[in-house]
Amino acid sequence: MYNLLFVNYLIFNLLNAIRSANAINVHADIEYLHKYRVYTRRVLSLLKLFMPEEKHVISELKRVLKQTNELRDLDVLLTTIHEEKFPKLKEEIRQYRIKQYRQLWHQSVIDDITSTLLKISDALHNLPGIKSYVAMIKKTEKYFKKTMKAYQHLSYETDSDAAYHAVRIRFKISRYALEFFKNCDIIDLESQIKTCKKAQESFGNLQDISAQIEWLNRYARLHPSYECTKMIKKLNKKLAKERRHLQERV
Repeated sequence: MYNLLFVNYLIFNLLNAIRSANAINVHADIEYLHKYRVYTRRVLSLLKLFMPEEKHVISELKRVLKQTNELRDLDVLLTTIHEEKFPKLKEEIRQYRIKQYRQLWHQSVIDDITSTLLKISDALHNLPGIKSYVAMIKKTEKYFKKTMKAYQHLSYETDSDAAYHAVRIRFKISRYALEFFKNCDIIDLESQIKTCKKAQESFGNLQDISAQIEWLNRYARLHPSYECTKMIKKLNKKLAKERRHLQERV
């Protein structure tokens, strides 16, 4: 089996994801949803890097993460819309968010997520393959180097948002692997962790804006308004600016 410390680290994050999921509701602090996604994404990232052969487990983690995508996008969008400048739009989105929470986040969804993550926790103890920390560190460092190379070859003029998103995911996986070694007192690669954090923040802003534009464009087709059109124009300008300045930040 895999190193027991690594397995226990994954299980610790899965249990925290379950706790966070059970605290999520339309009136709760949006931080609970954020934490649920971070804990789950951390396990998913580590499995993709160190246990890519466990396709079913990875698929199940992706599934339970996807169930919260729209709720997360709405939470972020609401924090982006300035209430004084876009009062009607903000209230519309706030009401729509409440409606979506009621439709997408109910007890059967929470039960499914809890059951799925508990099953994965149990299964982790029986996964095959022995990995030494030396081998895991070497794999992480190699992956990080390839991530930096992919980042350096990005072009804001020619590459799509999908290309940027792919590099963002690579930085996220690198960071979670590096943090595992640090959190477990195996090795502290702080400079690489800082690089990943900085990149994640910049790429995350880009991804959020892109997702918000896509969401608002869909919304505007059904609920056209001056405020919505104005907000989309504002976000498009912000997106272009973020892409131009991204490579100066990492």
